[in-house]
Amino acid sequence: MARKKVDTLIFSDVHLHSRVSRTHTLLTMLNEFDCNRLITNGDLLDKLHGRLPKSHRRVLEYINRLKQSGCEVVHVDGNHDADKTSPQEQYTWEYNGELYLALHGHQFDKVHDERPWLSNFGDKVYRCAQVLLTHQNNLPRKIKFRNKKWLEAGEVIAAGASAYAHSLGIQHVFCGHTHRALQRHFPEIGVTYYNSGCWTDLPSTCLTIGEKGVELHEYY
Repeated sequence: MARKKVDTLIFSDVHLHSRVSRTHTLLTMLNEFDCNRLITNGDLLDKLHGRLPKSHRRVLEYINRLKQSGCEVVHVDGNHDADKTSPQEQYTWEYNGELYLALHGHQFDKVHDERPWLSNFGDKVYRCAQVLLTHQNNLPRKIKFRNKKWLEAGEVIAAGASAYAHSLGIQHVFCGHTHRALQRHFPEIGVTYYNSGCWTDLPSTCLTIGEKGVELHEYY
């Protein structure tokens, strides 16, 4: 099957080294697209130590091969990234006369900044539930989304990132961090916000930018 040609492929929150990272499905997705630019928008690696599992190493090897083949590979730093070899916290580019901005989004998470212990507790509860109950069980997702709703992270980050993009004269902004795919348009400032979701839950999601505009792709 022919690979889909797109200008930019964006995904976030893979959390390599985590037991809930869906690396096999991620590799399937990567093989479906032929992109000029690949952006890993934060939390590619988790805060765990030790040797990466084989399938997790294959993801890094695949991305490295894309870079060697001429694809522009951009790693944006997230709050969970274990290997901060790239200090890049945001990335701006132009496509078809419009400006685009990618940043992880934790910069606008007030709970993460002001009460990190609370945010970390929610993450730990969610991860434990995922490991114990598997991806197919709905309980981990309920735990996560109740936690995120309680923290109001999604809407706060959408508003903060969009206001920041507007201050830079940028029309499209992409974040991760919340683990939930989302699109919001802010007509009063002329900015559209996109969240690329995650690769630790169902559905796993990515975003592409091409002739059809910005598209969301889901993987179960």
